[in-house]
Amino acid sequence: MVLALWTLPAGAADAPAAPLPPSAAGSLPSAKDVIARHVAAIGGREVVLRLTSMRGKGHFVMPTQGLSGEFEFLRATPNRQIVRVTVANVGQITTGFDGKVGWLLNPFNGASLLEGQMLDQSRDEADFYSQLHQEQNFKSMNTVQRTPFAGQECYEVKLVWKSGRETTEFYSASTGLQVGVRQQQQTAQGQAEVTTRLSDYKKFGDLLQPTKIAQKMGEVEQTITITSITFDPIPDSEFALPEAVKTLLKPAPPK
Repeated sequence: MVLALWTLPAGAADAPAAPLPPSAAGSLPSAKDVIARHVAAIGGREVVLRLTSMRGKGHFVMPTQGLSGEFEFLRATPNRQIVRVTVANVGQITTGFDGKVGWLLNPFNGASLLEGQMLDQSRDEADFYSQLHQEQNFKSMNTVQRTPFAGQECYEVKLVWKSGRETTEFYSASTGLQVGVRQQQQTAQGQAEVTTRLSDYKKFGDLLQPTKIAQKMGEVEQTITITSITFDPIPDSEFALPEAVKTLLKPAPPK
């Protein structure tokens, strides 16, 4: 899970993880092994699969823009997601994916439907078990190199999603935890490269998650801090499409 507001395993996080076996192709471990090591570090596959919903809250700041605010995200199986961002002196911006429809609601332009690459991106990110990187969701997964990222020695893993989208992820060679993502993100203004750094892992229930997410897109930077994550059941009604979005889905009246 990586939050993007442009539109998101304590002591164990600092402990070295078990070493990775080299892949048959050379000295680098396979992408599958790198990801499995991360999953083990955050609590294990069984812990992740026991969960069916997640609600998180926190705050963010964009210093160069002079913006700050609060946010809440809701996620539920199999692939439903809502992110509500309340920007001080601006209002609330909400994005969502209900399993089929991706949408955006903001105080400037009202409601709009996500299409094309923005819809693909929303669908991929809404997968509740995305941290497992289940193979059926990808065309390919490859460990590219061992390289520094955010002050740590990391394994760089290139992922090609079934949608055709490409992302590059960075996993600490020491702890096994994911520490970053680099990707081309589709926005209303076009494509832009976004680099995300993940840190300050803390345990919520049995699951270890990053609580500080620093993102940079061009000259714009933001820092997201997650203050709470709970796993109580979330009513289906909370993922219902807003009336303004439903209106956009209605067929146009005949001329």
